[in-house]
Amino acid sequence: HDVSVFSNIFWTVKLPPSNRFPQKMVTITVSSSYQKATFHVYKDFICYYSPFFQAAFNDPSKEGQDQSMELNNTHPTTFGTFVLRL
Repeated sequence: HDVSVFSNIFWTVKLPPSNRFPQKMVTITVSSSYQKATFHVYKDFICYYSPFFQAAFNDPSKEGQDQSMELNNTHPTTFGTFVLRL
């Protein structure tokens, strides 16, 4: 095998985030018709596992500048389960 091909493949793989170093946090407030909850999540983790949050928090939009967002019509228990799986 050609080593240069392996090197190119190796360096394009995005490694998962590590919790060994201090990280930036993002704030996500979720609400359903009768419940509301705020989650503080490590930015590197949620952006690694979700292209949606990757785009939102790394964009010059309001969410990207504030590092926070609101998700309506999302049950807090459902979003909490997602956060626990990160």
